[in-house]
Amino acid sequence: MKENKQSISEVDFSDPRVAVRALLAPFLREIRQERQKRKQNSAFLKTLAEFRFVPGETYSNRQRRYTVLAVRGPKLIVRYDDGTIDELTEEIQRRIITNMALERGPDNHSPTSSTLETS
Repeated sequence: MKENKQSISEVDFSDPRVAVRALLAPFLREIRQERQKRKQNSAFLKTLAEFRFVPGETYSNRQRRYTVLAVRGPKLIVRYDDGTIDELTEEIQRRIITNMALERGPDNHSPTSSTLETS
């Protein structure tokens, strides 16, 4: 659909079709942008749902960065940047990372370890 970017003062209101198109153009543009945003968010959420931890990759939760040493069932064996080793629940860490990625939005980050790291 061709967009008409005329200002309202430039519209020929003698032709009702032109007038209606001119008046509706901003709303239609907004609807198209909203649909595109929903499509992006849907793809982003699907990608987040498929996210898995990979041993050797570095991730961040809300407190600090860690490298996954191993995935053992529902637990992650991790090493924090300060060298301490700990065991974390995979599902809880996935939820934290998912929430952090959602806060950043689909335009800023995808759910990969390199983009989930915080500086």
